[in-house]
Parts: sequence; C-alpha cells; structure tokens
Amino acid sequence: MAIDNYSPCPCGSGKKIKFCKCVDQTHDLEKVVKLIEGGQSVAAIDRINQLLKATPNAACLLALKGELALHLEEEEMFKDTANRFLKLKPDNPLALIMKSIVASLDDEPGENVARYLLQGLAEARQAVPPLAVTAIRILVRKLTLTRKEAFVCYWSELVSRLLPDDQRNEDASLLDPSLNLIAKLPAQVAKDPPNAPWSERLAEVHSLTRTFRYEQAESKLRAILRDFPDQPGPLSHLLRAQVAQVDQSGAFATATKLASHSQLTASERTFYGALALELEPQRVSLQSCATFEYYELSSETDFEEAMAANPNAKLMPNSDAFSEELRQQFAMGVQDEIPAKRIYFIFDQPMPANNDGPRQILRNVGTVVLFGKQTDQPSRTLLCSSGFRSQEALFDQLRQSLPLGNRIEGKLLLTTPEYTESICKMRQIVGEPNTELTLQELDESFIEDFLDLPLDLLDKSTATEIAQDERYRQRLLCLLLHLEAEQSFIVSKKCLDDVYSRLGLERIVTTRPDERIDNIFWNVIDADRHDLASLPDTELHSAFIQAMAFGASRIHFRAAVEILSRPSDDLQMQLRLAALNCALQNEPQIDGKINYCAALEDLLAEHGESVGQVVVYRANLLNMAGRKSDAQRVLTESAQKYPADPYLLSFFQYAMRERSSQPEVQPNHLAMKMMQNASRPKETMHDDGSPANSGLVLPGQDTTGSTGESKLWLPGS
Repeated sequence: MAIDNYSPCPCGSGKKIKFCKCVDQTHDLEKVVKLIEGGQSVAAIDRINQLLKATPNAACLLALKGELALHLEEEEMFKDTANRFLKLKPDNPLALIMKSIVASLDDEPGENVARYLLQGLAEARQAVPPLAVTAIRILVRKLTLTRKEAFVCYWSELVSRLLPDDQRNEDASLLDPSLNLIAKLPAQVAKDPPNAPWSERLAEVHSLTRTFRYEQAESKLRAILRDFPDQPGPLSHLLRAQVAQVDQSGAFATATKLASHSQLTASERTFYGALALELEPQRVSLQSCATFEYYELSSETDFEEAMAANPNAKLMPNSDAFSEELRQQFAMGVQDEIPAKRIYFIFDQPMPANNDGPRQILRNVGTVVLFGKQTDQPSRTLLCSSGFRSQEALFDQLRQSLPLGNRIEGKLLLTTPEYTESICKMRQIVGEPNTELTLQELDESFIEDFLDLPLDLLDKSTATEIAQDERYRQRLLCLLLHLEAEQSFIVSKKCLDDVYSRLGLERIVTTRPDERIDNIFWNVIDADRHDLASLPDTELHSAFIQAMAFGASRIHFRAAVEILSRPSDDLQMQLRLAALNCALQNEPQIDGKINYCAALEDLLAEHGESVGQVVVYRANLLNMAGRKSDAQRVLTESAQKYPADPYLLSFFQYAMRERSSQPEVQPNHLAMKMMQNASRPKETMHDDGSPANSGLVLPGQDTTGSTGESKLWLPGS
C-alpha cells in the first residue's frame, strides 16, 4: 500500500511526509508499514535494523522502532532507541516524549519526567504525537504511587484535552475516590487589582503556559515578584506553573505562603492551606500519632498468659491464607524472614465471652504481634497503637502487663499512617443483632475517631484540645477542609456539620460568588455542604454528574439517594441506572443493597436489558445475610421470569453441571456454592484481591462497599 505523502510523518516532527526530511525514506517506510499492518512487529523491527545500517540518521525509522519496542515491551531496546533518537533530534517532540517514558522506566524523579514531557508538548507546534497520552498516563501512575496526588489534576485534565470526546471517559485518574478532592481541583488563581502594573507581563506568562513552556513562564513570574514582592495574583500563577512541572518543594513553599497571605480572603487562605497539606514532601503534617514499639521478651510463656488474660485482646486465628499473608507482612515490617507467630487485636472495651449479649460496637485501637524465638534471637513483640488520646492509659497498662525486655531500634520498616487511615475503619460488632453499621453509627464513629486523634499538624494535640486556641485556628480550618475533601468514607452532611459545631467553628465555603455559573457547582467540595433536597431536578442532576466526574463518592451517593427518592416518570433511564449503581455500591447496609438490587433488576427488565448479573448478586447478598431460602426463591423465580437471559442461562448450566457431579449436595448448599462461584460486582472485593467481607480493613483499602460483620484496621500493615 502506497503511503500518502500528505499524511503526518511518523518521525513526530508534525510535518507532512512530503515536506519532511524523511521524504527520502518513503520507499523504506512503505515496506515497514506493510509488515506492521500485517501484524509482523518483530519482522518490522528486523527490517528497520537493516535499513538503519544504511541510513543511521533516519528519524522516522527510529521513531517506528521505538514505538514497536514499547508495544512489544522490549524495555532495553526501547531505551536504547529513545536515547539514540533524542541525541539525533534533540528538539523532536516524539523523541522528547519517548525520553519521558525512559525516565519513568528508570525511576527518575517525577519532575524529570514532567520536564521532558512539557518540552515535547511545547515543540509539538502542529500536532501532539499520540504517544503523549501514554506517556502522561505513565506519569500519572508514577505520581499516584509516590504519594504526589496533588500533581495528578493538571496531567489528568491534559489527557482529557488530548483525547477525542468519545474516549475521554476511558481515563479514570480523576475518578479514583481514594484521591483527595483537593488534589483533583485546579489551584485557585487569586484576582489581581484593576489595572495592576504587571498585567502586560502576566499576559506574556499566559502565552507561554498555553504552549507548555512553564519553565520560561516561571522565570517571568519570578521577575514580576522581584518587582512586586508577594503579590497574591502572580504567586497563584507561580503555584500553577510549579504544579505543572511537578516541583513539589517549590509548590509547597508557594502554597504555604498563600495560605497565610493577608490580602486573600479566609476561604482562599483555607483552600491554599489544605492544598499545602497535599503538596508537603513526605506529607508529615497529615500523619497520625500512631506508634510502633518493638521489644525483646523475657518470657514467651508469660507473654501469652498475659495476652490471654487481657479482656481487651482478641487472638486472630492462624487458619486461613489471609492470616498467613498478614503474619508475613508484619515479619517484613520488622525485617524478619519468619512469619509472626501470633496476632492480637486490642479493643477499647472488654471482649464479651460470646456473641449472645446485647449489640456492642467495639473500636480496634491497636495490634500486638508475637514473633517466636529463633536460633539467633529471642522472642519479640511489636506493639502497634493507633494513637487515640482516650486509649493512652489502656496501652500503658498493656505495656506493664507484658514481660518486655530491651527495646529494639532501627529494625522497623513500618510507616506512620495518615490520619484518614485511622478514622471510621476500626470497628467490630458483637452481640445481637450483628448487622452492619448504620449510617448514623458511621457518623458517630467518624466524629469519635477524628476528635480523639492527636496529629503532628496540631503539635500532637487533638482537634478538641486546641479548637479555641487562636494559634491553631487556621491550621485546624485547613485540616477540616482537607477532611471534607477526603472520600474514603461515607458519612452524612450532618456528620461534618456536627464536627464543626463541636469545635465551635463555621464551615468555610470555598467557591466565590462569581464562580457559580448557571447554578452549577464550580467546586464539588461546596456541593457536599448543600442541602440536596432543596435543589431542583436540573441542579441535582448536575451535582450528581459532577460528583461522578470527580470521583466524589460521598456527594455522589447523597445525590443518587436524593434522585431515587423523587418521581421517576421524567427521569432518563441512563441517569436512573447510574444513580442505582452508585447507591448499590456505596450503601453501607446489606438490606439496603438488596433493595437497590431489586430496583435495578426492575429497571433493566423494563428496558429489555439483561438482568442476570443483578439477580445472581442479589441472591448472593441474601445468602450473605443468612436468608438462604429467599436467595433460592429469587433464583427460582428469575429462571421462570427471564428464561432467555444469557447470563442466567449460563449460570444455571453451571448449576446443573455441579448437581450432576455432586449429587449428594443439598439444594441450599448447592445454591450457596453456585453463588460463591458467580461473578461478583467490583465492590465486593478489595483492590488487593481480598474479600470485602473478610473482616479486615487494611489502610488504603476501599471501604465504601458492603461492610461485613467485623471490620478491623491494622496500624502499620
């Protein structure tokens, strides 16, 4: 197939082949492209290598070889080709973008990766190479893994701008509910006074940033600030330039300066202060005061007797793969090759002898780990405390009861968890009824935990202890805004109102009046402060869609519940379907999930869609709730009601195979086994593959789905 000379040259220069220096290689390109189109990537690389011997400086051949090597995951070949390409064409956009990928593969700092990317985008005057989207996604992944989420917003939005409209939803960086909303919002720009003397120079800055020349823009901004020191407008533009360049130390310093700027409003200072918490290197200010103490034991027998006699301790059984994995994780945390021997959970109240008593909600406040005696070292114990102020005396008593020897220093690899990992994730329910926490109980747990947690940001004080101290007022307001923007827990609007009320503070609205356009919330954090029941349908739907776009799970859930509470006659099927899916995913109680499943089944059936997966999931939920006869009835009735549903047909075929292979299995047991093997929606599993109902919640796991009868958080795990 002949190559169109008016198509873009594969070398990435942005020129058409006819006007590019690569026009002399058109014949060679045709042969390579023919191999690629035939799916012969390896043969295409061999052909390119032969051609490069004759024309070693052919940029188009190097570009194709680099992209093929990346596609085939030939890392070393890609690195060599990209470095050779950049050396030959130092201003080539594609060469610079390839170099950014090499920097990521070599684990260079994020700012190095961003610098190559920005240089490549700046040089792409006519068209951005498609590989830029891949390079940006690699950078976003790197930023997320290295806890630099505050830089994700700029690059994720850039991906959306580069993708065609029908592919923009494929990029899910901003949909991740584990990212704080502060990191997903662009940094605010402070307004300049009318006729500011630096206006013309600032226009030059805008011209540079539009073409991705942030390094030059930063130089001009610093020149403006030398002539007009500490002006908030230029400072806010400097912050954006530093964020785009992934300059963490510089962005943190600028945000901190803006957070205390006297010319800004209280809401603006609070926003910049919350952003500074996200930008801070190592994020020390967000850490809780959890402690890890590692000791030798003078007697392992005395230790086990003391723990057995402790009414607040519960031994974790060593009977499953999850327990084995956890014991291995703790061993890694103390640099030991032998898994831990015992793991005990410490609760704030005595554990009842059995579960026959009245319902109690116990708070897991720590973990004690036993490491057995080895040839070269004695028995040891690791004491992990969540750091709650009200539990300090409990841990003092625990230390006194144990035969502790010398404290071991310098062996721990455990990191102090951030405060959000300690909130509302440490409860076990005992007694009857043994049901999941209600939304009201989640609210109470949230408030209890947050107000009882000392923080480094507050000089190891709790929010309650320093609420009326003016020296800490601004820091506390910034922390509260950061807390509001955290999406790892589902609580009501009243819960957050109560936190402010108990501290004697008012919630600061961050949206300026002129930023509210057509009654649509510009700032999704502010939407969470609004009474959604008072919104007309149009605004409610806008808030729901905006929350979905930002991965704001709390406001998304609240909006979904409100949408479903209203008459559905005029509601679009897709919007109602999205609302039901959201409510199903975030509803904390299993009975609520069952009801949403039933509504979702009816909606899908009404529009002629397959209901099989929803039916099986509903039956699975009923089985988990102990309603086995209801689960069997749902499956039986659905088989009669939807005889042509492809998913149900496949499911029942599997059931018949199981029945024929195991005739002794009783019907209820068979239904249970079928549902255990059925496909489950994503929210029933944690990201690491562990079941959401395993009874354990590790820091960083999504707990917005169904909570099981027991949820334990392990500090430092």
